[in-house]
Amino acid sequence: MDQENIPQPSGTQSSKAPEIPGSSRLGSKFRSAGYVIGVIAILSLFVFVATHLPAIRSAWAGLVEKPQSLAPSASSPVHRAAMAAPVTSESLAPGAPVQNAILSQEEQAHRIWTEFEKASLGVSFDDWSRQHSEIPCRRFNGTMWSPTADAAWAERCTTGTQPEDAHWLFYIFGQNEQGVVRLGQFDVSTASLPADSLTALHGLLQSRLAARFGPGEDTSPKVGHTRDSAWPPNLRWQTADAEIQIFLSELDPSRKVGRLRVQARGRALLDALKDDEHLKQFAAGNFLYQAGSGIDVRLAEKLKSEFPGPAAMLVKQQPDTAPEKVKEALDQWKQQFSASHAAGQSGVRAGVIAIPQSNWNAKEFEAAIVQLVRAAKSAPVDRQPVLLLAADRLAGRLTWVSGNDKSSESLWPEWRSQLHELGIDYGGSEASPYPTAWIYTGSLLKRVASEYGQTDWGEHAFALLIAQGFDNSEDCATGTDQFRAVISQGVRFLETHPSSLYRLDVQIAVAQGYETWWSLSQAPAPTESEDDYSTVEAAQYRKGAEAARQQAIAGYEVIVQASPQSDHAVYARRQLPRLKLGADTGQRRYYCEVGD
Repeated sequence: MDQENIPQPSGTQSSKAPEIPGSSRLGSKFRSAGYVIGVIAILSLFVFVATHLPAIRSAWAGLVEKPQSLAPSASSPVHRAAMAAPVTSESLAPGAPVQNAILSQEEQAHRIWTEFEKASLGVSFDDWSRQHSEIPCRRFNGTMWSPTADAAWAERCTTGTQPEDAHWLFYIFGQNEQGVVRLGQFDVSTASLPADSLTALHGLLQSRLAARFGPGEDTSPKVGHTRDSAWPPNLRWQTADAEIQIFLSELDPSRKVGRLRVQARGRALLDALKDDEHLKQFAAGNFLYQAGSGIDVRLAEKLKSEFPGPAAMLVKQQPDTAPEKVKEALDQWKQQFSASHAAGQSGVRAGVIAIPQSNWNAKEFEAAIVQLVRAAKSAPVDRQPVLLLAADRLAGRLTWVSGNDKSSESLWPEWRSQLHELGIDYGGSEASPYPTAWIYTGSLLKRVASEYGQTDWGEHAFALLIAQGFDNSEDCATGTDQFRAVISQGVRFLETHPSSLYRLDVQIAVAQGYETWWSLSQAPAPTESEDDYSTVEAAQYRKGAEAARQQAIAGYEVIVQASPQSDHAVYARRQLPRLKLGADTGQRRYYCEVGD
């Protein structure tokens, strides 16, 4: 096995790690506190409105672990729940001709049902492909653009390339037998049809599904008014092992055309989808400088007594609206509400409360950054990283704040020069005077990680940096192969900080770095890819790729052993089966590529 360029940590990747608290500091209670603050603000406004304006109160008052066919089963009763069926965001191009239905409605219904009958959810890929050898299949190979579980298929079989062709997607989730890929999703669409044809075809499919699974649950979107009767409803059936839906997609309401889509999902995939919300933090493209995140709340708590202004800026994306402006907006809504009632309107359509939004004053925001950095110069050593990190957090948002405060745009060149003298740098075009054309380089974050690396704050700074691939630019300033720095610096951190509270965050970054290397070595040639955007040349990454795959597996297994209940472990368990199978996972977390 080629081990070239693979850093080998001392016992970190292979030996069983000591138990680590279930949630890392980056994923701790501090991160959720920012959300709580936002929720409290919204609830406060609601309470004010509901308490002071009775009129408003009145208006608001008014598929599996074993092969499971979709045949009826006395042990799998149908369960119905109030969840909206997914509707795709794609729409027909304006003016596009309606596709002529070559088949009659009965023929289309028969075609769809015939394909649906092949969806034995939970059956192994090997067994299914032998039974349906006429249907071509391919293993996943490319870039995983979506972090959701349904995009993480291992094998995909389809009858063709047209929108109405059927698809069978096979997954390997959880702790089932190693290397066994199972059918997890089936979907098929009708041709693009007028509303009346869709309704008739919907009736034919509904009757067949109802005969097998019982009445379906109407999951059509509820938007405060009666559904347009021209369109058939979205329906869903649930059993203990599967979920079947029939819903509208690619609608063009102005031309009254669209498609019906039939989808079936197995239990293993449905369970994996439930984890998606918790795993977003491990996806590429995280926004580092978001007000109110966990580190912002921690810093604000440390600063609020001495620096109340900067502390508020840390936890709030926008300042609180002045009470008099809120009252003015509510009075205006009350007048609008009364007038609309007099005109015969009622309910939510009678008026809109336009609460004015406030923005931070850019001059005050920039002054807060300067104040914090200058205070750090004379502060005690243990106080310095707190002040510098707080300044770093605000510096990352300054261009956004300045862009919202048009009166300050002319001051941007002066501010940038002043901040540069304090060690705060922005990258951009010297030809552009606009602050939004510049991006903060994270210079203070790097300083804290370097100069205070043995402190809790320094370790936190390092964890934030590695999550960004040590590159906060928009144009891959450090090159495309971020995974190399992530691996080398991450392994060094794990060796020198064995008891760090951020060990899980660094461990998962290192595992993703190795996984990125492996996936790049499996990338298809651009002309063979479904997406011609990528220009990855797999041959450049094949040397050492197999060793990287093994290191990724070892790293994820350490996480599962060390903190089995953490979100990190949930993510690791999702990635491990495909890596052990030797399949491409499409991982691009630490590969930077700028499109034309």
